[in-house]
Amino acid sequence: MGYNWFRRMLLAYTPVFFVVVSFLVFAFYQTMSEQSRREALKSNQSLAGQALRYTEQTLRDIDRRVLRESMVNENLQVFLNEGDSSNVYVNVEAIKVLQDLKINFPVIDSIYLVRASDSFVLSLRTSGSLENYNDKEFIDNYIENGRSASWSDTRPFGEFASQAVKNVVTLARPMPFYYGSKGIIVVNVDTGKLAQAVQEMYDPEVSFIRLLDNSGASLLQSGGERSGEAAGSDVLSRYTSGYTGWTIESGLLLSGASLLLQSINSVWLALGIVSIAGGVLWIVLVTRRAYKPLEQLVSQIQVYASKQEPEDSPRPYKNEFSFIGQTFEHMIEQSDLHRQERKKYLAVQKKYVFEKLLKGTGALPVWEQEMLRTGMPAAFKPALVLLLEIDGYSDAVREAEQGEVVAIKASLEAAVQEMASREGCQLWCGWLQDRQLGGILHVPEGLLTSSQAYFVFFDRWREEISERFTLTVTIALSEPVAIPEELRRAFREAEDALQYKASTGANRVIRYGETAGSESEVYGHLKNIRQIVGAFRLADASWQEHYRGLFEQIRMTMLRKDELTSLVYFLIYQLDKETEMLPQDIRKWWQEHTLPLMHEALADYDTIDTIERDFLILLGSLSERMSAVRDSRNYHSLMLEVRAYIEAHYANPNLSLDHLSDLFELNGKYLSKLFKEEFGEKFVDFLIGLRMAAAKSALENSDWPIIEISERVGYTSANSFTRVFRKVYGISPGEYRKEERKKA
Repeated sequence: MGYNWFRRMLLAYTPVFFVVVSFLVFAFYQTMSEQSRREALKSNQSLAGQALRYTEQTLRDIDRRVLRESMVNENLQVFLNEGDSSNVYVNVEAIKVLQDLKINFPVIDSIYLVRASDSFVLSLRTSGSLENYNDKEFIDNYIENGRSASWSDTRPFGEFASQAVKNVVTLARPMPFYYGSKGIIVVNVDTGKLAQAVQEMYDPEVSFIRLLDNSGASLLQSGGERSGEAAGSDVLSRYTSGYTGWTIESGLLLSGASLLLQSINSVWLALGIVSIAGGVLWIVLVTRRAYKPLEQLVSQIQVYASKQEPEDSPRPYKNEFSFIGQTFEHMIEQSDLHRQERKKYLAVQKKYVFEKLLKGTGALPVWEQEMLRTGMPAAFKPALVLLLEIDGYSDAVREAEQGEVVAIKASLEAAVQEMASREGCQLWCGWLQDRQLGGILHVPEGLLTSSQAYFVFFDRWREEISERFTLTVTIALSEPVAIPEELRRAFREAEDALQYKASTGANRVIRYGETAGSESEVYGHLKNIRQIVGAFRLADASWQEHYRGLFEQIRMTMLRKDELTSLVYFLIYQLDKETEMLPQDIRKWWQEHTLPLMHEALADYDTIDTIERDFLILLGSLSERMSAVRDSRNYHSLMLEVRAYIEAHYANPNLSLDHLSDLFELNGKYLSKLFKEEFGEKFVDFLIGLRMAAAKSALENSDWPIIEISERVGYTSANSFTRVFRKVYGISPGEYRKEERKKA
């Protein structure tokens, strides 16, 4: 064939070429614009969510810490019960608590206490009567409005009349927490510091964030809010906090060029439609004229399709159409390669959809649409979510190379798929974490009706895995679900069930709802922890017995892993407080050796057995070091005798430093100093602690009158006994006995 046809076709399609190029430019612009908007929307949704979560989390943490301090901090209880506003010691101890709160939460601008008995205000900067305090109006409104425990809207605050006013949000809580009649703790959070933290999350030249309180006032004066924003900004995301009720908005700041491009979109659209219509019309006309030469090409394609086997070597072509035929064969080869690549893509797509179905936070993907796209059955059958976690994963990783770990995980996933298929189930699974395999399992309907068969079915999986691999697994199961929209709830149920692995132990099947803890025992655990720490500090050998007893009680309570972790952190916190009163060399060993190892053990543990064993080893080592230091001192054995004498004769009303001084032939002040250095506690505080513990036991377990109990624990005056008891426990002996009997 000559080149006349080539030239004719070239000239015929040249106008179409320009039309198509113009349309492609338009389409490219529109596509990029839409894609940019989608990406901006996702980014702003994430930004707004992150900013809201940060604000909520910060305020929640402050609220929880304030609540905890108001319940358990003895210095605050003493301050509330003190009637003398000039008691410097009580005031200083209360200020230390406020300083600790402010140090732990830098966003706090100010914090102060109001004592109800004498309207006394104590803050980090001043103290005095509420009548003379600059924030009296807020306290009066708070009391009149029913003592709300939520965060206030933004308000101006200055502690002194001469001080510059700041915008703050305020949390006020009654104290004590249970009945709140003794005082109020007020925390003011600087909205400027909140704004600074949020502003670091985004570029204020491109985006903006508004945080509005319940009255509509702005809480964050960030760089993204500027004049003309209503006309030059685009609000893309808006969320309302379920905790504070505040609203957060975020969006883009539109430049002049962006506004101009948006305004001429309609012109581009009209030109595009005209170009398409003209191109279609031209193609129809040219195609009619060029149809006959194309018949030969169609015929050749049909001949090729009728071949059973391809030829070994390509034939030489005589003209353009034979070349097209050879090219078509090559395209088929490329199509095969493309299908292989598509298989790989589908595997990645399946993993993405799987994680989005279980762990996503946005709209749930359409099940039928996603299943067809990934090549899976479109019909949803009753299913459950399972989480299979490798026990002792950290130890296994340390002993194996990376390639071996990947191979083991791949083999484990294949084995689970095989077991599911063998049982007539459909399993869609994937690794959600290094140690955790998640799955959506469609099970036979009969299996879901029997709880016993349900358990045996998965326990058989667990046993087979332990036989086939040199490892064990724990399987957590959700409740069955009937529709795809319940999958995320089922995933959270499986996660919740897996939390109880720490208490129940590894290598077992845990079903959601069958294991539940008892939160009523938590306060008992806290009390036992304080008892362990006190005995440990005093080198009392019974601390190990109390330690093992604590973990046995925790096992019976069936706590979640996060609850167990919180208790252990409380143990660390109490130990850290007590070591402050020990000699410097012991304190240094604690900070540089024992404490880091405790945090390391707590960061990655499977069960309560692991954490109990590791902490017992660390505390035993520290105890031995403490004993060695104490034994190296000449007066250690003498102080042990003094302490033993006090414990045996604490009920003697004449027991005092002078009495001990005469008995052990030591100067009273020197004996007091040695006692404090040895045991980290003053003689007077130690004696009061023994007497109050004995008094509390008598109030709980006997019907003796108050005056008799006071005499039995070493007080000649019932009034003195009552005053000391109230100072230590916050209530009188009679009130304590009534509360204990109500509990019983």
